Amino acid sequence: MLNNDKHTNNSDGNVIFFILLAVTLFAGLTYAVTSSDRGGGEETLFSKGQNSVLTSQTDLCISKVTNGIEYLKSVNGCSQDQISYETPSGSNINPDAPIDESCHLFRRKGAGLEVCGSYVGCDLTDLEIGEDCDGVIYAGPIWGGSDRIYTTAGDISISKWDSICCSHTGTGATSMTDGAGNTDLLVGAVHPDAPFNPAETCRALGPEWHLPARYELRTLFENKGLIGGFNETGSYFAGYYWSSTENSNVNQVSVRKFSDGSHTVVGKHAQLSARCVRRD
Repeated sequence: MLNNDKHTNNSDGNVIFFILLAVTLFAGLTYAVTSSDRGGGEETLFSKGQNSVLTSQTDLCISKVTNGIEYLKSVNGCSQDQISYETPSGSNINPDAPIDESCHLFRRKGAGLEVCGSYVGCDLTDLEIGEDCDGVIYAGPIWGGSDRIYTTAGDISISKWDSICCSHTGTGATSMTDGAGNTDLLVGAVHPDAPFNPAETCRALGPEWHLPARYELRTLFENKGLIGGFNETGSYFAGYYWSSTENSNVNQVSVRKFSDGSHTVVGKHAQLSARCVRRD
C-alpha cells in the first residue's frame, strides 16, 4: 500500500508539473506574440533577414558614394569642399560646389549616381499642388505654361528690391516668365543699385532658386490656399509680393497683391514680402 501511495503521489506530481509547464509555455508564447504585435519582443528571423538586407543596401550605397567621390576628385578635378551631395529634392546643398554641377554626386554632369541610402528623399515630380518634400512645395504649373514651379514653406524677410532711393538704373531683368534669368542678372551684379536683396536671398538657397518672374508669382497666387503661409495683412503695402520683373519704368517692379490677386507696379524702394521659387 505504501508503494502504491508513493506511485500515486509521483503520478500526481508529474501531472501537476506538466500542467504548470504547459501554462508557462503558453504564457511565454502569448507574451511573444503580443510583444511582436506591439513591435517589442526579441528580434524574429524575419526582422533579422530584413535588417540584413537593409545593411547590405546601406553598404552598397556607401561604396557607390565613395567611388563617386574619387571619380569627382580624379576625373573632374573637384576638391573635397566642392563636392555636393544635393538630391533632386534640393536638400544637402553645398554653396561651394561649381554651378555647372560637375562636382555633384547625384547629377549627370557630376558622378551621375542614383540617389540611395540615407540620401533618398522624394521625387518632386510625384507631388500634387501644395504637397511638401523636404521643405520644397509644389506650387503648380507656371501661369500660361507647363513648367512645374516649386516654392518654400515661408517668406523671406521683408525688404526693398534694391539698395537705393529713389532714382534707379535699369538692370535688364525684364522677363515675365524667366525668374531664374532675371535673378542671374541681379545676383552679384556690379551695378550702382546693388545689392538686390530679395534676389540675393533667394539664390542663397541654392543655384536653382530665384525670385519669381511675374507669371511665376501669379502661379503662387493662384494656388496660395494649397501652398499656405502667405502674408495678406499689415500696414504699408500689406500682402504685396515682389517679382523679379523690372517694369519699363526702371524705377518700378511688377508686384502682386495676395489678398485679392491684383497686379500692379511699385517703386523699388518699397518694403515688400517675397517668396522664392525653383523649377524642375
